[in-house]
Amino acid sequence: MLPPTIRYPDPAVRVLHPSFEHFCLPLAAVERIAGGLRWAEGPVWFGDGRYLLCSDIPNNRIVRWSEHTGLMDSFREPSGHANGNTRDRQGRLVTAEHGGRRVTRTEHDGTITVLADCFKGKRLNSPNDLVVKSDGSIWFTDPPFGIAGYYQGERAPQELPACVYRIDGVTGAVTIVTDAVDGPNGLAFSPDERVLYVIESRSRPRTVRAFAVSADGTALGENRVLIDAGPGTPDGFRVDVAGNLWCGWGMGDPGLDGVRVFNPQGEPIGHIDLPERCANLCFGGRWRNRLFMASCTSIRYYVAAATGEIGLVLGSRCCHKDAGLSSRDWFSWRSTSCFLPARARSAPPRSCACPTAGSRTCSCVCAGPKRTANLSVRTAVARSATRAGGLRASCDGAARRAVVISRSPRAPCLPGTSCRCGPTCSPSLASATRSRALCQEDARASCCTRDEGGPFGAVL
Repeated sequence: MLPPTIRYPDPAVRVLHPSFEHFCLPLAAVERIAGGLRWAEGPVWFGDGRYLLCSDIPNNRIVRWSEHTGLMDSFREPSGHANGNTRDRQGRLVTAEHGGRRVTRTEHDGTITVLADCFKGKRLNSPNDLVVKSDGSIWFTDPPFGIAGYYQGERAPQELPACVYRIDGVTGAVTIVTDAVDGPNGLAFSPDERVLYVIESRSRPRTVRAFAVSADGTALGENRVLIDAGPGTPDGFRVDVAGNLWCGWGMGDPGLDGVRVFNPQGEPIGHIDLPERCANLCFGGRWRNRLFMASCTSIRYYVAAATGEIGLVLGSRCCHKDAGLSSRDWFSWRSTSCFLPARARSAPPRSCACPTAGSRTCSCVCAGPKRTANLSVRTAVARSATRAGGLRASCDGAARRAVVISRSPRAPCLPGTSCRCGPTCSPSLASATRSRALCQEDARASCCTRDEGGPFGAVL
């Protein structure tokens, strides 16, 4: 059976203010790409695998939709009644779980690390949604929705008030940043991270509050009501690079179901009509312009003329703009380390000034057909993971050659790379050892370098 006929421009995409016309594409329409869920939530895009993850809370699973095949399968089941999902600065999945009453991180090897499950000896309620700041800290909301019954979790007594928390990106310490929101739900930072938006879902009407972020980025100051939702029911939302808020909307009047878009001043500028309430959404795709919408039993998407904000993207912006390379040629994931090119070039695509021990910056040079651009990217450690599978960016402290790729001990080098000897590599492996050779465990590191003319990596 052929899919339903799509009319361009899609009448479901409504302009409420002329400024929204800039974000609409006349030859794009809302499409349903997956169904069979019970309550879809927490979508997150994995460009390195070309797939979308989405929580199905009542069914206690996280599903995966493949852009390559167009099919949906199970990613994790049971999921601990997972709700919100995001990725940290190393590309790892970070999840808010109702069932486990905790925030977890899925490591590159698939193991799960518990980041927070209690505060001052008392169990969290049911972490709902989360966002990762450019300093690596994780901010999450903790309302009691998941312990109120047996649909989105398991009934349990509430031990803590509903608060917004911060997990420090370095120490892992958990602190309360505000307890002034009645039923905190979705949250997101403004593009400059000077404002934290939080949905207040137990006020009548619901509101979106805007909190001033302290100068050091660790605390919240005064807040104000940015959006009075009236009869609407905002839930999860995302912010684009222009500062607009794309909010999941609906429940009650069917005419409200969909996505409501507000400008940074809190004025409604657009609406995307859906046949179901939209609980949450995210931007994804190669250009971060595909809006994935988790709407009750379905996942839908719309290609917009907007670009989703992903935080610190100095590397990808430098390389595909200043160096004249397309984003497909560079990792678009804004990791906390140097960015690596995904295709071999005749000229060295990247060189890094090697940081000293304990240094938190890595000065890199992008080289491309147009011109060379310099940038400095903060790093949590000298070598921090940049994609699933343990790929790491590092600098060659001796020869100061072009990019060096290192993997964790005993991991194989990528195809098109070779293990080599050097001051930072295992001396027992000759440079002639080719692509799939195992780098020998060594306390100083084991390195893989790109074979001349060979590709490496993948696009995040």
